[in-house]
Amino acid sequence: MIVRKIDPIVSSFKRVNGSRLTLRIDKQANVVISAPLKMAISDINNFIDEKRDWIEKTRQKIIENQAPKRLFNDGDTIPFLGIERRINILPNYKYAAEFLDGKFNLSSNIQPQAKEYLSRLFKNLAWNHFAPRIHYLAKQYNFKFKAVKISSAQTKWGSCSNHGNINLAWRLVMAPEDVIDYVIIHELAHTVEANHSHKFWKIVENIIPDYKQKRQWLKDNGKYLDL
Repeated sequence: MIVRKIDPIVSSFKRVNGSRLTLRIDKQANVVISAPLKMAISDINNFIDEKRDWIEKTRQKIIENQAPKRLFNDGDTIPFLGIERRINILPNYKYAAEFLDGKFNLSSNIQPQAKEYLSRLFKNLAWNHFAPRIHYLAKQYNFKFKAVKISSAQTKWGSCSNHGNINLAWRLVMAPEDVIDYVIIHELAHTVEANHSHKFWKIVENIIPDYKQKRQWLKDNGKYLDL
């Protein structure tokens, strides 16, 4: 049973007799919560927030283990900031993976671990783009948040905790910059309105009038934003 007031990262939630709150991740990478009958939703969400890094890392590991290993070839492309970037496979390159002059350079020695090295590189690229951008937009539109983290989430692009911690999926850095800004504003708006109320969407619309187009772009193209 899905309870809407519970953090949306949770796939299944139920109340049980007893005093113990349990969290597990099943074989399909779903987050399953069992909580005592009288435990407050806020306490459950706080517990989830404390475990968020572990949850996302564990889910990512399950998903990656289920997926076949991709081999990257010279001349393949990967999207970054909305532009398809060429992959160069270089013999004995000094780095396992590097983004340089608008291209991804990969050492020929890292197959079939190329995906893991590229994931690490993309997390760094995401941080380098997201961190200054979210601080700029928060200052520009008078939002206050506590911290920003890069996540490996597969099912959503961003999240905002009850404490104002914002998580952004590294895969989002593959999207066009205006789409990235939409997701950032979306999460910043949650620091004011926790749910997706009419007031929430008005906050988003006042900053990004065409936010519906950005949201639709993600629905149509999000499946392609991955390694």
